This record gives sequence, C-alpha cells and structure tokens, in this order.
Amino acid sequence: MIALNNTAISIVIKRNPNIFAALTFLWRYWIVALIFGSVVLFMQATLFLGNAANGEYKLSNTVYFVDDGETANFNDILSLSEERWKVTQSLRFKPTNGKVWLRVDVPKHNESSILLRFKNPLLDIVDIKLVGQSEESGKEQTIIAEYQAGDLRPFADRQLALPNLVIPLDVSQQNTTLYISASSKLSIELGFGLWSKKGFLEFNDHLTILFGIVFGYMLALVCYSLMMYATIQKTEYMWYGLYLGGFLLHAMSLSGFGFQYLWPQGVGLQAVMGGVSISLTYLCLVKFTQMIILSASRVHNLTFNTFIYFHLVLSGLSLISLNPVFLKFHMIAVILTLFSMPILCYAISKTGSKVARFFIFVWIVFLITSLIVILGRLDLIALQLEHIYVLFIGFHLETLMIGLALIYGYRVRHLHTLEMKELALHEKEKSVQSKDQILQLQQDAQSKLKGQVKAQTVQLEGALDKLSLASSELELIRNFDGLTGLPNRLAFEESLKGLSKSSINMGDALCVVVIDIDHFKKVNDTFGHMAGDECLRAFSALLKERFHGNDYTYCRFGGEEFIVATILPLQQVKEKLEEFRIAVQALEVSYGGHTISFTISSGVFSKHLINIADSRELLSKADGNLYLAKQKGRNLVVA
Repeated sequence: MIALNNTAISIVIKRNPNIFAALTFLWRYWIVALIFGSVVLFMQATLFLGNAANGEYKLSNTVYFVDDGETANFNDILSLSEERWKVTQSLRFKPTNGKVWLRVDVPKHNESSILLRFKNPLLDIVDIKLVGQSEESGKEQTIIAEYQAGDLRPFADRQLALPNLVIPLDVSQQNTTLYISASSKLSIELGFGLWSKKGFLEFNDHLTILFGIVFGYMLALVCYSLMMYATIQKTEYMWYGLYLGGFLLHAMSLSGFGFQYLWPQGVGLQAVMGGVSISLTYLCLVKFTQMIILSASRVHNLTFNTFIYFHLVLSGLSLISLNPVFLKFHMIAVILTLFSMPILCYAISKTGSKVARFFIFVWIVFLITSLIVILGRLDLIALQLEHIYVLFIGFHLETLMIGLALIYGYRVRHLHTLEMKELALHEKEKSVQSKDQILQLQQDAQSKLKGQVKAQTVQLEGALDKLSLASSELELIRNFDGLTGLPNRLAFEESLKGLSKSSINMGDALCVVVIDIDHFKKVNDTFGHMAGDECLRAFSALLKERFHGNDYTYCRFGGEEFIVATILPLQQVKEKLEEFRIAVQALEVSYGGHTISFTISSGVFSKHLINIADSRELLSKADGNLYLAKQKGRNLVVA
C-alpha cells in the first residue's frame, strides 16, 4: 500500500511540470530554501515580540508638550491649560531644546501596581512622575511617586536590573496620570508599554530567550572563526571573527545588555559605545572583504585601507574623549562605507574576481539594513519594528551570504591547488623515471662491457619498439578525441572525403548533421566542468550506440558540437535523429550526488554532390539549420 501510494505520488509530480520544477529547485538549491525559511521564522518572532512590546493595557489618549524654555518646574506643567497639550500618535520627537513632556492617563485595571517599560533602551535622561487624583479631593492632583532613570545615570540606580528601562508604578488610586520627561541630543523615542506583573514576566521570558538565541548564535560564530584561525592560521578567519565580535558588541550596546553586564558604571562609555562598536564592525568587515577578494590593484587596496583607518581613528577619538558628538561622524563614516563598498566590489568583479560578485550582494544587504536603522534613528522613516530587530534580520542574511562567499572562494582555491599539485606530481614522476633510466643504463654499461655490441643492439631494438608504439599512440591521439573516444575533426574530414566519393560514384545524396548540446555552458557553470565532461562522455556513448555501422561516420567537432554524415535517405536520417533526440532528452547523468539532464538541437542538410569540395557547403547549410533550431526554442531537428 505504501509503495503504491509513493508510486502514485511520483506519477502526479512528474505529470505536473510546475511541482516537479519546484521540487527540483529546492533539491538543488536547498541552501536558498534554508536561508529563506530561517529569515521568515526570525521575522515572525520579531514581529510577534514587536507587537507584544506595546503592553497589555491600551491607552485612551496620549498627549505631549515640547518645552520651549518657558516652563521652569513641574508645578508649571500641572498648571498648563489643555490647549497647550497636543494629541500625538507617534512617540518619536525632535524637541527644540532637547526635552519633551508626555502626559498619559493610566487606564482602568484591577492591579495595585503595574510596570512601565520603555521600548528604546538608549534614553539619556528620563524623569517620571505619577500623579493621583482621589475622589475626596476632587480635582486636586498630588504626586504619588517620582522616578529617575536613563543612560546618563549609573545602571545600579535602576529599580529593576533590566536592559530596558522598567519602572514599577503604584496605581492604587483609581485616577492616576503619568508624566514623563525625556531629554536627548538626538531624536527621542519614547515608545512604552504598560504591563501587569504576570504579563510582563511572560513577555520578558520570550524576549530573553530570543536575545539569548541570537547572542549565542553570534558568540558561537565568533568562537568558531577564532578557532579556525588558531588551527589553520588563515588571517581572514581572524578578521571575520573580529567583525562578528564587533557586531555582537554593537548589538549588546543597542539592546542595553552591554550597559547591564559589561560596563554598568561606564556612563560615558555607554554614550559612545554604539558608534565605536559599529565603526569597529565595519573596519573588520572592510579588511575581511579585502583579504577574501585579493585585488592586485593598488588603487583598490588604497581605497580599502582608507576606510579602515578612517573607522580606526574615529573609534580611537570616541574612546579617548567619551564625547557623544562623534556619533554623527560615525554615522557619516558608516554611510560613506556602505555606498562605496558595493561600487568597489563591482569594480573588482570586472577584473575577473568571481568572489567579488558575492560581496556586492553582501554589502547591498548591509546598505539596506543600516540605512533603515539610521533613517529610523534620525526620524526620517517610521519603523514598526525596533531597530535591534532589523539589525538582527540583516545580520542573519549577511552571515549566510558571507558563508556562501567563503565556500565558493575556498572551492576555487582548492581546485587550483589540486591542479598545481597534480602538475607537480606529474613532473616529479617524469624526473624520477628519467633518473631511474639513467642509473639503469650506467649499471648495464658497467656490468656488461663485454657484450656492449649486443646490448646496444638490444637497446636499439627496444627503442624501435618504443618508437613504433609511440607512433601508434600518436596516430590514435591524432585521430581520436581523448575525452569522448570519438573520431576528431581531422579524422572526420578524411572519412568525409571517402564518403563523398562513394556518394558521387553511387549517385546518392550526402546527408550532413550538426548536433549541439543545448545550454551546455549552464551545465558547466552549475555543476562544474568535471560534471560537464561526464555529460559529454555519456552523450558520446549514446551517439556511438545509435549511429554504429558502416552507414555513418561521425566526430566530435569541438566543445559540445558533433557531426554525423551518411548517404542514407534524408527522411530516414530525420527519423533516426528524432529517435536520438528523444533518447538524449531521457538520458540522466549522475555526478557528485546530482542528476543532470539536457537536450540537443540538430541541423540537417542533404544534397547530391558533383565534386568532393561541395561537402564544405553541406556543413555550412547544416550549421545554418542548427541555428534555426536554436531560434525556434532548441530541442528540435531542423532540416
């Protein structure tokens, strides 16, 4: 029953070309499916957490006030008229003097305390005041609690030791209002969510698991790269590991985990670490790209080194001064690098570097990801996801693409090394054979002085035998193709002369067929030239099988092109070629775990000859019909 079902399923798949083509694509390009699937899963996880970060309680209205210098203290804020407060749907601000006030009415709930969590972990100064209005006092407002937080204050001052700012609020009174004051030198992102304790713990567990997986993934890549460098001493692994470590440091600084675990007392370091870490990341990635591509151009290498030292100087100045003003310079350096590197890789790819083509796409992914984050930080675009999630998605894509580039680059180098080793081994064997022959001759000469004449005669006879054998081998090489075993072009031309004489003497038309394997370059590019050679051998064996006998003569004319000549009638030849075309279409060549199929196009021309020189015209006409077969879509016989 199972075998019957499997047979039925295979029949359905083969009869439906779309399903069969899709399955074939997935089988051959499984890495593409893996990349796509992993990115989709990660995006689903980030979208889920991004939506969940809005909190359990929905806000009835949100208003904000940008301080213009007239409001001196909080009592002035409380006394502001309602007309001064403006309703906003966005919690992203560019205040005129670097400070903004928010007023939020806490929604009704059954909890005595709730948790306020800010989505953006990079907030310089945040002051929170919880104001209550009891039913007995009417409209009189009293401050229930005050809280202070932000990256410009030590991490130990936070009420809850978490990477994001999380404030427990006492909301035992029925009517409470939340006033939030924030200040920053850049744009201010004040997105937040309100939670119950139980809901927040559940959300924080999911968030911690996600960050643990991502950071663990990054750390594993760092350790692997550095271990590979220590093992095989390839410097590109060291730079790749440093790039991964720099990105891990950048992700930890953006997510707040770096401030929590690595530099909790370094308030100044927290202010510049985002810029320093991204510059170090791009420094290492530019150097890694330079070492993998290996351009011989001095101009290209000078461009690489310029960006490397640019990022290095900026990082050093930021660490020495701990001044956030360098953040803008870091952004400028990153943007220049992002736009320059794809162009540089494209220029290098034009010189013949295939690995450079991979890095064009790697840097384009970097460009798109980083631009989205930078434009979001500058409030030029509105992101539904937090910036760190966009970086994670981009990093995942970049890592997989760099891995593909490394695999391809090392494969090319490995094949080149194998070719050089085989050549060196062959030369060594020839040298050893020559030395052995010289030693043998010396020993024979010393031990057989008396039979010198006889020995010379024996040697002469042996030399003649070798010469005869070499002459036979030379004749075989001269007339036959070494790869396919078919007659070569020279042998075919001699056979064609004899066939042309027979055609003239017998009065029969000479029929010439030119056969070409369709899209054979694609077979070589996809599966390698060794697989292409295997396909040529399989095709040649089928050609021998189908056109054997004295009625046909054939040869490998060159590359993937073959010629068959006969004096049989044209209609019989066309029927034979159609059968051969179908047989080739059904042919499957197994190589390297892949099953390779291909088709052929054939051009046929038949004519009664007047003289032997007319056979050249037949070849030209048959080649013209082959060109028509290709124009009509290939896998055809055109006569």
